[in-house]
Amino acid sequence: MKIKLATLSIIVTFISILSCKNEAQKTEIDNSILTDTITKEDTIQNNPSANFTFDIDNYEISTSDWGEFPFFELPEGTKYLNPPKIKNFDVLYIPINGNLVPMEGKVFRAYVKSENGNNDFSYTYFTKSMNDFIISSGGHLVSDTEITKEAYEANKSDMIYLGEDASIGYAGQKVKTYLIRRMDASPIYIVITGDNNSAYLNILEIKEFEQTIKPTSASQIEKDLTNNGKSILNINFDTNKATLKADGKSAVHEITLALKNNPALKISINGHTDNAGIESNNMQLSKNRALTVYNEVVSQGISKDRLQHFGFGSQKPIAENTSEEGKAKNRRVELIKI
Repeated sequence: MKIKLATLSIIVTFISILSCKNEAQKTEIDNSILTDTITKEDTIQNNPSANFTFDIDNYEISTSDWGEFPFFELPEGTKYLNPPKIKNFDVLYIPINGNLVPMEGKVFRAYVKSENGNNDFSYTYFTKSMNDFIISSGGHLVSDTEITKEAYEANKSDMIYLGEDASIGYAGQKVKTYLIRRMDASPIYIVITGDNNSAYLNILEIKEFEQTIKPTSASQIEKDLTNNGKSILNINFDTNKATLKADGKSAVHEITLALKNNPALKISINGHTDNAGIESNNMQLSKNRALTVYNEVVSQGISKDRLQHFGFGSQKPIAENTSEEGKAKNRRVELIKI
């Protein structure tokens, strides 16, 4: 099955006011206005990359067989200085025309040195070898310029991998960025910088995040509330919104079952987010997500008198926000026995 190649862009999202529908006797949430990331003012003043749009549809699809990740061998006479760092899912800020564009997927980073260990590494030889191979195989050189100081300053706090082996993203780094579009697979980005001592090689295969956390069952919710006074749930919502995904609705149904099995049980539904973006937005998003769960439980027959709902933004993390796994744990709903 062919994977649809979507236009990659960074969008500025406006924040507006939520409306109440009294006739429905519950608060409805306008999901089109919620975001974990940036406001218009922050975009214009602090992050020049946020207005930058990169359209991969302008580049032809490669007909070459690129094989398996990481897709190619090193040029003759070169080697990896240390074992490459490979992450099955992470974010990589791709340098394009001085900007830094965050993209997610499988990541490969490594230093490249001379094979014999002497100081005879040639950056010109390495980059010419890579360029000729990529271009002849249907890839495209989409950027060959320095990362601007403005782009670095705007994104450095989110590039938590800076300082690790072969990390790219510093101001002033002269970076070559290549794109490979594939017919039946997701795009590949190859990013190269360095000098006559070594080269930095970064590879990103675009990949969707796959949630591996399973909903907690009604019986487990009951057990957690009885023994610990709270139950931690990872309920899936649409990205940056307060609308439940299908498996999120299943998780909320388990909450309802637990409450129906224990008619005297009362709970507070507390929403939490990771620390990405602006805290005021995260706070509002967490409140709206808690409200969504509250409304869903009420719609399934649970009295409002047994429920409360609150949002805490990113103020109460249960894991470090330095990895996607940690952030996923912090994006949660907690049920507190009252």
